[in-house]
Formats: sequence, structure tokens, C-alpha cells
Amino acid sequence: MFGRKNIKVAFLVEKKGIRCIFFEFVGDTIVIESEKYIENNLETRVFIEKRSEDMYIDKIVKYMDGEKLKLGSEKISEIYISIQEKDVILRNIRIDSEIKDDRLKKAVEIELEEFIPDLRNKYILNIRREKRFEKYTDVQAVLFPIKYVKLFSRICDRLGIEKRTLNADFDIIGKIIHMNRKDDNSIDRETYIEIRENDIVISCSDSGWIVESYTVSDDEFEEDMVGNILDKSDSIYVYGKSDRKINLFEKYPNIKLIKCYCDVKIKKYGKSEDNIGYINIIGMAVDR
Repeated sequence: MFGRKNIKVAFLVEKKGIRCIFFEFVGDTIVIESEKYIENNLETRVFIEKRSEDMYIDKIVKYMDGEKLKLGSEKISEIYISIQEKDVILRNIRIDSEIKDDRLKKAVEIELEEFIPDLRNKYILNIRREKRFEKYTDVQAVLFPIKYVKLFSRICDRLGIEKRTLNADFDIIGKIIHMNRKDDNSIDRETYIEIRENDIVISCSDSGWIVESYTVSDDEFEEDMVGNILDKSDSIYVYGKSDRKINLFEKYPNIKLIKCYCDVKIKKYGKSEDNIGYINIIGMAVDR
């Protein structure tokens, strides 16, 4: 925050740079205060290289210091960062219903360790959603790479920020599903396709529950494989910042326009605007 209690910051990590958005919530409206794009040549998955990570952090800190001076504030006290990466893993786990709430996370961790070696040293585990039945409990678990949490912490430490929120994209999809099902709760099988720079993310939901998620690079894309997934869907929703691949999905009769902001309006610099890109800023908070 920059001298005003309701100002937030979102970093949207993209292929060629960082887009920083300063915004506030006013009733049901998101007001974009300012927006900047920082050019750099770093891929988002080079953080294991110490020198590259330092350069990346330096660019963010330099920009934030400049923005702080422009807004006349001496200190940034809160920050939100959104990261969309295929390294973030979603898993559906079935647990015995006799396991109590205080042991649920530990039970999920034990189940996941069978498939993901060294889980505790590589990921932070969040329980995103639960469905309870008489004999079992279905749990959705999100695994967030610790390397991104450490990077985020280094950025905040350099800026002297104590209040921190790190966002992941699975909860963003959950919000979209919830908004769509408010209009039509009868739909069972839905598919959500996020078009990105070099890949697409396909997430399939059943009765509002994400049951499958795939990241398919442009090199790996096969129309028959994707078609087998989409043919099972009652509705298909496509969103993203690039429309160059939209023609791949236009032949499906059940494709629909996504309604991302049923109850949120976006106002940028005093003018109303609809833009899917800003849905990142209301994502899931990852435990630190």
C-alpha cells in the first residue's frame, strides 16, 4: 500500500517481463490506479540460477522504488503477487472419512508422497476444497513450489514488506466455475481452456469440482488428443491474453463466451473496461 489503505499491488509474471498493477476495490468495482510493464529477458523458470534470480529481483525493486516515489509514499506495507506456472500441481485425493480435520492435511501429504518424492522439501501443500461422504472424503490439494515462495520472500525482504499474499491460478478457475454455475447449475461436465504464450491449460470440472488439469505446450498439441477431452464436455469456455489459437476450438458447438465478472466491474483510469487479464489479482492465498 502506498499511503492509502486500499491500494493493492499485483505482479503478473509474463514471458518477457513483469506487469505491475496498482488497484483498489470500490464497492463492486476494481479501479486500476496505474499499470506498468517492465522489460526483461528472463524466463520465469530460471530462478535456480543465482545470478539470474538476483537480476530479476533487482528489476522489480528498482521499479517499485520508482513507483513509491511517484506516489509520494515512504513505505510499501502490503503486496500481492500472482504466479501462473505449470509447476503448480493440483491433485484430487480420496481419504478415509474417519480421519479427523486436524489430521486431514497430514493424511493427504502421506498419500501424495507416494507419487511426488521429497514433497516436503519442494512444495507447500494447501487443501483447496473438500467433499465429505459417509465412507470417504474427497480433497483437492494444491502443491506450490517452495522455490517461488522463497523468491517472493526475497522480493518482499528487499522492499521491507511484512504483509504478503502469493496467488496461484487454480483458485482463479474455481472462481470462474462458481460464477458460471450461478447462472446454470444444471451443467455437469465443463472444460476451461486458458490460452497462454507457448501452451494451453485445460481444466475439466464435474459438478463444479476440478477433476482433471493438463498443460499442453504448442509442440505437444495434438488435435485428436484435445478433441477426446472436449467431446466429453457439456460446455467449453476459452479465455486468455492471446486469441491466435482460438480457431483450434471454434468447431465445437458447445463452446461459450466466458463471463468472468458477473459481479465485478473493472474501471481503468476512470473508464469502464472488460479484461480477463485482471482476474489474476483475486486468486488463492498460499500459506507461508
